[in-house]
Amino acid sequence: MSTNQVELSQFYQVCFTTCLVLLMGVVFTWLWVIGNALPRLLLNTFSLPVFSLKLAIILPSIYILLFLGEDMSELLNVSFALPLEFVIPTHLISMAGIAYSIYFVAKALKSVELQRTTSINDFRREFFLLWFFPIGIWLIQPRINRLFAPNRAG
Repeated sequence: MSTNQVELSQFYQVCFTTCLVLLMGVVFTWLWVIGNALPRLLLNTFSLPVFSLKLAIILPSIYILLFLGEDMSELLNVSFALPLEFVIPTHLISMAGIAYSIYFVAKALKSVELQRTTSINDFRREFFLLWFFPIGIWLIQPRINRLFAPNRAG
């Protein structure tokens, strides 16, 4: 490879990493904010464990930053390698955390709308809409906006 190709490859890698961090930051922040705000709209008859949501978002965030740190270390000529025995379990935990975050927000949304405890059959549509974030958000966000509308409070 020529020097220009290497520099271009490194530039694309930095752009990809930056976009990935920004996208995941937006997704995780949105899940965090909605997941913390929705349970406040529930009646006092039951509650949702918001701490578990926070943990489920923090763990994948740390994993992604570690993974990207390892990826970027090659560009900076720094030796930083995660052992495979560490990567596989943390990757699985990270995937479970992301799935649980989506599950929690879907359950919270439907629970607030129905004002009762819900089963997976009640919110499976919301779960899949949240799973496909850019598309599903167009259908989910207007419902959330209606729940937090000023004329609803009272």
